[in-house]
Formats: sequence, C-alpha cells, structure tokens
Amino acid sequence: MIKIYGKRNEEIHSLSDWLTYSAPAKGDGHLKDLRSAMELAKCWFRDGVAKVPDELQSLFEENEVTKDIKITKAYPEKETRLDNYGKGRNHDLVLIGETGRERILISVEAKADESYGKLVGDYLKSVSARSNVPNRIEQLTSSILGTQTSEHLRYQLLHAIAGTIIEAKECGATQAIFLVHEFHSVETNSKNVTRNKDDFIRFLSDLFEQQIDLQPNELLGPVAVNGGEFVPKGIPLYVGKIVTDL
Repeated sequence: MIKIYGKRNEEIHSLSDWLTYSAPAKGDGHLKDLRSAMELAKCWFRDGVAKVPDELQSLFEENEVTKDIKITKAYPEKETRLDNYGKGRNHDLVLIGETGRERILISVEAKADESYGKLVGDYLKSVSARSNVPNRIEQLTSSILGTQTSEHLRYQLLHAIAGTIIEAKECGATQAIFLVHEFHSVETNSKNVTRNKDDFIRFLSDLFEQQIDLQPNELLGPVAVNGGEFVPKGIPLYVGKIVTDL
C-alpha cells in the first residue's frame, strides 16, 4: 500500500487531497487539465485509490535495477535544501521504493511542454551583482559536472539532479533515480517537446561524458557525480523518461 503525504505531512487519500495539500509552488494557475501538475496528480488516482501509474510500473518491470521495487511512500511537491542560499529544490514528486535489498529514491519531474527553465548562461546574466545565484550555480556545477561548464545547459536540470541525490541521502537510499514524466496531448506544442528532448539529451551527454540518446521507458546509469559540500558522492544515479499520451 502506498502512503502519500502532503507538504505538512497530511495523509493524501484522493485526487482532491493531493490538490489541497500539495498544490504546485507556483500556485493554482498551474492546476489545469492537460498540463503537467494536474495530469501528474490525476494519473496516481486513475482507479480512485493511490496506485503506481501503468506506464511507470512498466518502466520498473523492464529495468533490472527496479524490477522488484515496491513504492511505499510518495511526497508531491517536496522541497529539498540545496545549500545555504535560500529556497531549495521543489520536486514535482518524490517516491520511496524498497526492493528488499535496498531503498531507492525517485524524483519525478512532470512536463507537458514547459521548458527546463533558463539556460544557465542567460540566468547568470539576468541577476544582480548582489545575488547568490552565481555562487549556487558554481557549487552545483562543480558537484554534478566537475570541472565542466554549465552555461549551455538548463538550470532546472542542474538543480533537479542535485536535489535528487541530496534527497536520496536524506532518506537513507542507496540508489537514486531522476525521472521525467512527459504528458502529451492536443495542447502540447511539438516544437517545445522537441526542445525539451534536445535540452535533456544535452545535459545527460555532459553528465555521462558521452553522447546519450535516452528513449522512453529506459533507465540509463549508473553514473557517479563529483559531489561537494551539500551534494553527496557515492550514491549511484540513474536517469529515465516515461511518456503518457492523453
């Protein structure tokens, strides 16, 4: 049985509970049919009770690292502290899974055709001289990519990977998975979907230090990050993607 908890540890037993206790950080304006926040919530209650969506269960069953996993807890809109520079990483959904041998932390990033945020280089140009953003980005880049630059990459992916690994350590997991769950519909812009695919592949190619071509229902990894003051090293990281056609 899956236990789902809200932002203040409220128990979530229905779609209505999810929307009440774990509304997106950016507000109710993001809770619209065919958009990612709403469709993510809906897919966990398709049968009226909490259940792993079929497309996610299929990914688990088809990959060696997750084939025996049992999801025990879920935390929509969970925030993970990244550093000492203020607001942390808001995961769309954090899942805790047990295999009998170990615990696995899964961070789910839901997307319709929204971007992965600004390019790091553009973001750096947009902040004031007093901002802590450059320090945060420098620390995150060093922790995740080592000596590589991140200016050509999307900022959201950088802090998403960091938040996934940090949260894995916090919950005592021995492995971590960052998973993109895409929702395609008549309202998604195909150009934006292609942009997101290219941005994700570009980031993963730098992370794995080789050309990556991630397909839906596939997990890649493990990969080890450099680590730093806040981002632990030594936790194997996998990445994957699933797609729901609405």
